[in-house]
Amino acid sequence: QRTAYDYPTGPKSAEAAYAALGALEKQRTAAAAGPARDEVVAHQVEAGIRFAQAFPEHPDSGGVITRAAQDVFDRKDLPRAIEIANLVLAHQPPVDAAKQRVAWTIIGQASFEQGDFLRAEAAYQQARELAPANDPLRRDLSERLAASVYKQAEERRSEGDSAGAVDAFLRAAALSPDPAVRATAEFDAAAQLLTLKQWERAIPVLESYRRNYPRDARQGEVTRNLAVAYGE
Repeated sequence: QRTAYDYPTGPKSAEAAYAALGALEKQRTAAAAGPARDEVVAHQVEAGIRFAQAFPEHPDSGGVITRAAQDVFDRKDLPRAIEIANLVLAHQPPVDAAKQRVAWTIIGQASFEQGDFLRAEAAYQQARELAPANDPLRRDLSERLAASVYKQAEERRSEGDSAGAVDAFLRAAALSPDPAVRATAEFDAAAQLLTLKQWERAIPVLESYRRNYPRDARQGEVTRNLAVAYGE
């Protein structure tokens, strides 16, 4: 590290900085789990960020800073993980799509765990767009995206914004690949529509529910609600 950073930049500076990262990786592997390894990982993270910023043209620069973001997220330092993930996205030259997807996913997960569901939705949307069409990750990202929207719906419902809750519940249902999640989101949307006495809008949601989830335990309640809506 002294060779890389404490002397004027030369033809071997990047090589020296990268060698230091290799040494830290060996320390990490050798250290026992606990405070000793945590200290090495913290040192490795800061060294990785410094390397990526000092030598952005190095072929492994993007990978090093992406690893740093993942390490910090794994340690549950969520604000710092978001900060480093944004450095990944701002890296020049740009990192490849896979690394961008990792960065957006970290931002989404960290934001979700901090209760910032709107930012989580936006990040998961970006991550999903970067996943290949046949990649199993798309389903996982779709589930996380739908969960972020569902949480927004719950927030709006608790704040008394029934109309906003309806829209968010229906969006969550449309986004989720999981039938159980879709059923719950549609049921909750219909319940809010009944609260709002928007009978004509509630009817197609309830009809769709009866048609799409015939074995669901809430079918009886849905049928009764549908009868009320038609009566009104």
